[in-house]
Amino acid sequence: MKQSGLIGTNKVKFICLGCDEKEEVPRDVVEFLDAMDVDHDPFNPPQFTCKQCGEEMYPEYYKNEFGYEFQISDVYP
Repeated sequence: MKQSGLIGTNKVKFICLGCDEKEEVPRDVVEFLDAMDVDHDPFNPPQFTCKQCGEEMYPEYYKNEFGYEFQISDVYP
């Protein structure tokens, strides 16, 4: 399993696409919110809004329950 973006095994690092702010979110919270998303689209990662600038935050690395992997290099080279 790829470990990039994981802090230990219990947090996921999110990076703001606007200002590069970083935030660590507990993995169980990310998984819960991902599963509870009304439009639960397995092809899109869970995302949060940056507290600094209001832009989207994208996971540095996250693998959802369906096995889809998302990484910041997909959207932010």
